[in-house]
Amino acid sequence: GANLDGANLDGVASLWGCTGNRAEVKAIQADTWDVTYTATHMQIGCQFHTLAEWWAFGDDEIARMDSQALAWWKVWKPIIQKIVETSPAVPGVEKPAETEAAQEEQQ
Repeated sequence: GANLDGANLDGVASLWGCTGNRAEVKAIQADTWDVTYTATHMQIGCQFHTLAEWWAFGDDEIARMDSQALAWWKVWKPIIQKIVETSPAVPGVEKPAETEAAQEEQQ
């Protein structure tokens, strides 16, 4: 697997098929769809949105994603929210070049 230590995850566009590293990227197998999340984003199936967007989506928005999505979301949303709350992803290094420069200055 890839080593994501110090990885810049800002601007990531997809987590499709990602199994995670149990730190910056976490994964859940939840019945119909796999769920992968970072500190700021989550992918469920082919849908990739911020965590805030996922928690705010209304029934109509979820229903438009897939014919089975709303029934699945009604069961899994509270479970996924609890998992993300209990085991949040570690934020990735937003600006690794600046972090490295700061570390070099301290040495």
